[in-house]
Amino acid sequence: QAKLEAELMKGDGTTGHLLGLELQATTYTPTATHASDRVGQAQTALLAAGWNPTVIVMHPSDWFAIASERAETGNGQYVLGSPRDPSGQNLWGLPVVTSPGVSAGAALVMDTSQVALLDREQVTVMASREDRDNFVTNQTTILAEGRFGLAVFAPGAVLSVALNPTP
Repeated sequence: QAKLEAELMKGDGTTGHLLGLELQATTYTPTATHASDRVGQAQTALLAAGWNPTVIVMHPSDWFAIASERAETGNGQYVLGSPRDPSGQNLWGLPVVTSPGVSAGAALVMDTSQVALLDREQVTVMASREDRDNFVTNQTTILAEGRFGLAVFAPGAVLSVALNPTP
């Protein structure tokens, strides 16, 4: 499952690999400086283009940076909840899904109705002692495989946004 998740996010599309969301996404360049505002601008851009953004996907460390942000003025309280009483995992009304498969420093904002996981064969696991000389050497061969694809019907419905402005 972890391998599939990594392929869905970063697959390079070469033989035996999916073409992942990061490579199929349209790059969006926001003007805001704060990461949460940059994500909000990407969401607004999708709405303005006629899409219905439904989810934000980002690396766990990026979500932690946003969730642990403190106010610059006052007594430095957390902007979103606190460690004792954390806020829900959402920004601008959209759920945030964290995935180690997404590149750190970037987020995907997307309309999931324009993306589909194609499941040709669910994961199967088979074990055999009849492979080559396994019986003689007291070994077992284990084969685990699944057949999946990724369809992005409209690349403009998936935006990739850098969470930090480039200097």
